[in-house]
Amino acid sequence: EKPILFLIEAAAAFGKTCTAYELLNEIVSGDDNKIPLFSELHRNRQAKIFRYVLLDEIDRSFPSLSSSLVNSEILKGNVPVVLDGFDELLRTNEDGDGFENTEPMLETIGSLLKNKAKIILTTRRTAIFDGDEFHDWIESHATDFSVIRIRLLEPTVNQWLKDDRLRTLNEIDFPIERLSS
Repeated sequence: EKPILFLIEAAAAFGKTCTAYELLNEIVSGDDNKIPLFSELHRNRQAKIFRYVLLDEIDRSFPSLSSSLVNSEILKGNVPVVLDGFDELLRTNEDGDGFENTEPMLETIGSLLKNKAKIILTTRRTAIFDGDEFHDWIESHATDFSVIRIRLLEPTVNQWLKDDRLRTLNEIDFPIERLSS
C-alpha cells in the first residue's frame, strides 16, 4: 500500500533485462488490472534531462492519454514503472561529477514515489549506488518511500538448464561450463 523503489543491480549480461521482462509479464498477467510503463532506457537518449526522458516514455507508451493522467495513475499504483537500463543514462553523467548529475534523476524518480507508486529500476552496479550521497538520499526519503535492493549474482549453467539437458551435454563432452552469457 505504500510507494516502493525496487533497485535491481547486476553486472552486464547477468539477466537484468530478462528479469525486467519477467516482471513485466507478471504485472500484465496478474488479476489486478495494472498497466505498466516499461522502458528500455538505452533506446531513448535524445533528452539530456531525465525528467524529459521519462515524459517522452510516458507519451510514447500512452499516446492517447495526457501525461498528467498517466502520472496520476502511477501515483495510485495502477501504472507500475519498469525502467530497464538506468545505468545507460548514468554512464554519460559519470565523468567525474558523480552524484551531482545523478541527484536530479533520483529526485525525479522520488517525486513519483508517492501514495502507492511502484518503480523498478534495473542497473549495473555503479559507485553512485554504493556511495554515501546515495545512502543519504535514501535516508532523506525514508519516510516517503521504501527502497528494496536486489542484486543478481552471476548465473550458473545449472540455473539455466534442466538436469536432463545438462546430462545430455555432458554425455557428448560439450564444454558448456566454458561458455559465457
